[in-house]
Amino acid sequence: MSRQRYTEEFKVEAIKQVTERGHPVAEVVDAEAVLDYVVNVFEDADIAREWLHCEVPALSGSRPMDLLGTSRGRQSIREALGKIECGEFS
Repeated sequence: MSRQRYTEEFKVEAIKQVTERGHPVAEVVDAEAVLDYVVNVFEDADIAREWLHCEVPALSGSRPMDLLGTSRGRQSIREALGKIECGEFS
């Protein structure tokens, strides 16, 4: 099964949300790595995109897309994805 990846257009738009807030390049690269991790976990870009825009209980009801702009938010997303990979869906 080949994994669908985000289009460059989608990545540019997602990263734009971070760069327009003045974050350093390292944070932009980290945000892109988180986006890639989301796609890898769900193995489908459409499902990953939907998850990014949904309120996630494991993120205290926050939308992952809203958390990409901070280091702590990206770490929370990684932790939630790790739980999903282990079969925890809370």
